[in-house]
Amino acid sequence: MNNIFDNKILILDDDKRILETLELLFEDRIREVQTVDNPNKVLEILKRTPPNILLMDMNYTRGGVDGKEGIALLTKIKDLDIQIPIVVMTAYGEVDLVVECMNLGAIDFIQKPWSNQRLLITVANALNHHKKENEVIKLTEQNKFYKNESSIKKDVDMIGSSNSMKHLRDKIKRVAESDANVLILGENGTGKELVAKAIHNYSLRTDSPFIKIDLGSIPEQLFESEMFGAKKGSYTGSQEDKVGRVTLADNGTLFLDEIGNLPLSMQAKMLSVLQNREVFQLGSTSMKKVNVRVLCATNLTINQLLDDSHFRQDLLYRINTVEIQVPALRDRKEDIPELFEYFKEIYEKKYSTGKLSVHPNTIDRIMMYSWPGNIRELQHATERAVLMCTENKIHEQDLIPNRIKSNEKDTEMDLDIVRMEKRFIEKALRLHNGNMTKASAELGITRTALYRRLEKYGL
Repeated sequence: MNNIFDNKILILDDDKRILETLELLFEDRIREVQTVDNPNKVLEILKRTPPNILLMDMNYTRGGVDGKEGIALLTKIKDLDIQIPIVVMTAYGEVDLVVECMNLGAIDFIQKPWSNQRLLITVANALNHHKKENEVIKLTEQNKFYKNESSIKKDVDMIGSSNSMKHLRDKIKRVAESDANVLILGENGTGKELVAKAIHNYSLRTDSPFIKIDLGSIPEQLFESEMFGAKKGSYTGSQEDKVGRVTLADNGTLFLDEIGNLPLSMQAKMLSVLQNREVFQLGSTSMKKVNVRVLCATNLTINQLLDDSHFRQDLLYRINTVEIQVPALRDRKEDIPELFEYFKEIYEKKYSTGKLSVHPNTIDRIMMYSWPGNIRELQHATERAVLMCTENKIHEQDLIPNRIKSNEKDTEMDLDIVRMEKRFIEKALRLHNGNMTKASAELGITRTALYRRLEKYGL
């Protein structure tokens, strides 16, 4: 019985002597025992704080022997759609009554008078069976998730021998040993997801799920069902129970990508989950405890996140116990040749091109380029070069066509554009008295894009 101790049992019977007997039987074997003698109280408890198992009699009035009262209660419980194991007790174990109970959701039955050992085994089996059913549902959802994820192109390994990459790897290993929440900062394409996966792989949770959620891709109206799950019929079009991403990550790592894109209206709900480590499934009446390690990533800077009109400060404090800054590719240019060769070998194999040569000046030229799209841009450029190069040789123009301008005229033109953009931003901010939402609308860009430009120009 040790494996069922951490549970709560609710017992319904109209005979107070039976309730006292059962309370004595279970009090040292189950964490919490609650007894009631009225079926209406059962419904109130199930709506408010559901137990882990219900043990119920089938007759509640003197002289009742047909089990109709129990059948009526089981029907009401089924309508509540609360998933708990139910064991029924009856002194009249007719087959038809038992079958009807099973059809209404009962998992097993025990006949009065019972053997204590038999009753304990029945309750233990019901709890364990229900736990396994939940695990199967969770594993099924995880398999669906991983199947979908496997079709998505994965980023590369953490390639690079620069000092900044060595420091990054050292920090990852140190923070991975703890269970601290980590905020991963960096521009788009720098490999923030790789950092999150590395932290998970070095942690004690490495054999448990790593669940990524791109918060920028979830429509606000579907946020709760995607994140926390939903009961069948809880919203239009829901045909079956849905396990939320947070529950899928139970005992593992929850990676919240693009946390800066989370709407303010949803940030309070996310904060509640992170603080209390429990989720409220849409359409359910009870909370579910979860044990997750939280990693977050954003392309916003800390200064941008500190704007409380855009991001809740209490949520920021919750997610950034430790901060990790992923360097931009332009800040570790010595890694570019190694990354280029790594990608080249991948795509040579993928497209069966054989070994391609590289024009002598190409490496020097790509190291001069700023790579605003970071590693992701270099990866895509290399794939294109492998596909489009002629005579089995990769040239500069195959990688960065028309992007590197060496003459002063082009440089001056670039500087003129930069100065012009900066003036437009300053004018829009003055026009709208510093209102970021109105200024970004005036400029035809998103608030996030405006924040990035303010950071870029030091405004």
